Amino acid sequence: ESKVSDPVKNIRFIMPGYENTYHTNPFYSTFTERLRGIKAIRFMNWCIRSWSIYDTSVSSWTERITPSYYTQTASTGVAIEYMIQLCNEVDADAWINIPHKANDDYITQLAKLWRDNLEAGRKIYLEYSNEVWNGTYAQEIYCREQGLLQNLDSDGVTARDKFYTKRSLEIFKIFVTE
Repeated sequence: ESKVSDPVKNIRFIMPGYENTYHTNPFYSTFTERLRGIKAIRFMNWCIRSWSIYDTSVSSWTERITPSYYTQTASTGVAIEYMIQLCNEVDADAWINIPHKANDDYITQLAKLWRDNLEAGRKIYLEYSNEVWNGTYAQEIYCREQGLLQNLDSDGVTARDKFYTKRSLEIFKIFVTE
């Protein structure tokens, strides 16, 4: 019985037959079997779920979703650990999207987590945000504003493209050096 003064807590919805394994293997076996043989998994919707113009994408490592978070369907994405685990389980490379506001510490921690946990020989394909050219998304506005603030060009579109290129190269460099 749930009471206002003492509500039910720690509720789990677990597929029958997975009660003893959901902590160590959160994936439904049919899901993983269907992915076997795929060369790379694009995690765009798992990395940066919210496409709202009012998007408040994560910028620091402490804001990211962790495996212990109460849901893996939040607007800030799915735990990176689950992405890595899925790649390892189905022997696939990863294509990940970097949140457009992610700071250098976030990128560094992300690179280390993938480096230390992805099976040897697996590749990581990096994409800084997604559809930064699309003016209906927050990442386009952000990159255009950053390009103009950094005086990369006086034209907003060109400033956006230059910032996108500059930030992409910075992110790639962090991943290569970590």
